[in-house]
Amino acid sequence: MSQTSDSFSAPVDASMGYDRSDTKGRSVFVGLAVGVVAIVLTIVFLNELFVMTTEEVRQEQYANATNPVLSDTRARSERNLSTYEWVDSTTGTVRIPIERAMMLMAEEAYQERLDGGR
Repeated sequence: MSQTSDSFSAPVDASMGYDRSDTKGRSVFVGLAVGVVAIVLTIVFLNELFVMTTEEVRQEQYANATNPVLSDTRARSERNLSTYEWVDSTTGTVRIPIERAMMLMAEEAYQERLDGGR
């Protein structure tokens, strides 16, 4: 056999009996290091994406969750603040809407200022 040349390896000498060319160790190491870094970055990215998505889902679940006790309390408070109702008919205590109560208090304070200023 004569000496042949392959574009991917060094020339082979038939008298040696086997190919004595080695792979480029540095190229293999760099390729391996780049591959490991790419895998680690992918894992970190996917983990962060998972954590963010999980937090968003939990926030939506907590935001949309309704507590029946809280709902009843809010409904009762809204009713107390916006309706007329007898609290005690024997003493003449009446509940009035908050807007009306604020108007009456403002008119009363205004009258006191007018009367006190004379």
